[in-house]
Amino acid sequence: MKLTAFIEKGTDGTYGVYLDENELDLLLIGDGNTIEEAIDDFYLCKDEMREYYEETGKIFPELEFVFQLAEETENTSQSTSKTSPQLEFA
Repeated sequence: MKLTAFIEKGTDGTYGVYLDENELDLLLIGDGNTIEEAIDDFYLCKDEMREYYEETGKIFPELEFVFQLAEETENTSQSTSKTSPQLEFA
């Protein structure tokens, strides 16, 4: 299954990676000082979740991720999200 993971730059200059709502109800996140560190941490989170599933007798799905950079922009009344090109990783 292919899921989109979003990469955002925080106000402190660090990066976060997260899954938006998904049909699997998986909560996977990662963070780091660079995009690469955040993606590495995201994969570590995925591996830890896989281990948890195995320990509890659950089946963890085979996953592929498309990483998409998210850019926050401010509007006068609300904040909207624009997206940039996708980066694919298996």
